[in-house]
Amino acid sequence: MQDANHLNASPLDGLRSGAESLFRKMGLRPHVEEEINLDRASTLTWAQVQSLVRTAYERRGYTVESMPRGDSPVDMLLRKGDERVFLECRHWQVWEVPDKVVHEVAGYSTGAGANRAIMVTSGHFTDHAQAYAARRGMELVDGSSLGHLVTDSPSRS
Repeated sequence: MQDANHLNASPLDGLRSGAESLFRKMGLRPHVEEEINLDRASTLTWAQVQSLVRTAYERRGYTVESMPRGDSPVDMLLRKGDERVFLECRHWQVWEVPDKVVHEVAGYSTGAGANRAIMVTSGHFTDHAQAYAARRGMELVDGSSLGHLVTDSPSRS
């Protein structure tokens, strides 16, 4: 039954599917896929997920710089033209991201002069986090849309 299967799908299924597709598009060898263990996407490390997200934004024309650990609450600075975007994906294994973390990233991004901020998780954001992000114009990428992020082709303008 298709509906029952959809209800039993893990939020990481989209990530696994997206990562497999991305690896094929990038021409990576099968042993790389095995190393990252796509059959058990929940075992991906933060660095492996960060690499997938980095590649997704580079494909969209952004220059991606890693932020020094401990110096800021964000992982990456994305640049395209005059646009500066802070991206945070450290909380990717947290099932529910609270509004406190979203407040921290949004506040840092505003104070540091970013045009906008993005937060990525394989889980989901609390209702309060979503409401706060909407008021601040912050993009939240949850587990149900993470697979699309890493596989969708950039839009052509």
